[in-house]
Amino acid sequence: MPAALAHAVVAPADLWRAWSFDPIVIVGSTVAAVAYGRGYQRLRRSRPFTANRRAGAFALALVALATALVTPLDAVAETSFSAHMVQHLLLVVVAAPLLVVARPVRTALAAVRPDRRRWIARRGSIAAHPASRIVRHPGFAWIALTITLWAWHAPALYATAQGSTPVHVLEHASFLLTSVLAWSVVLGGRAGDSAGAFARVLFLLACAVQSGLLGALLLFAPSPLYPLHGGGPAAWGLTPLEDQQLAGALMWVPPWIIDLGVAAVLLVGVLRPTETPIASRTVRAKVT
Repeated sequence: MPAALAHAVVAPADLWRAWSFDPIVIVGSTVAAVAYGRGYQRLRRSRPFTANRRAGAFALALVALATALVTPLDAVAETSFSAHMVQHLLLVVVAAPLLVVARPVRTALAAVRPDRRRWIARRGSIAAHPASRIVRHPGFAWIALTITLWAWHAPALYATAQGSTPVHVLEHASFLLTSVLAWSVVLGGRAGDSAGAFARVLFLLACAVQSGLLGALLLFAPSPLYPLHGGGPAAWGLTPLEDQQLAGALMWVPPWIIDLGVAAVLLVGVLRPTETPIASRTVRAKVT
């Protein structure tokens, strides 16, 4: 017999009483914001545009993390599989790319004295570690993300995470870390590197394909794969199968829209520099 849901069912009437003020999330976010703010103040003096762009991304990332882990969504995710999927998407396709754009470690280090910053860079740099080439390789990032997504959605491991707080925390952390790694590949290229941009687009599409396949599996499964939620979906007007189908659609469609949008931006960024010299030559010809 499948395991029963270990948590109380959160119905719509209970929604605004179901905030999750996890001290780890609250304290961690506060410390990160303070460290980031100090670095931002220093960076803004020399590079205001870059500092403001990164700070905006960091603020939005904190909002996404708070929405996923502090608001009633966290409690509803224990009642409904589709709510769990919304929580997972906030971590994977919203918070993770925003953190990559925000560069929190580099920004926070801007507040450190130059001599200490150089020491930290030498001691703590991932690039200096012998395994860094493997970790930063797109193939490793894709495998890590794929294993993380598929493993945590295996019914047995999913049930374990729902019944154990430490395992649940590990699930969220692995989603976020592997997604940051993957988005670092996508967003970490040099401007004007056309070959690199096309490779990053292919990597992004490969990530979209594997997550889309998992979403399709959930959407078209003939019976519920996660019966541990019991009557939780009924509190939201859904059967367990409908709840799973909604989760599959959420995992399939919104990430594809985001991934294709980012891919389009990368391709436009590659094409734009090739047009600029032609346009500038045309302008000079008209002037002469």
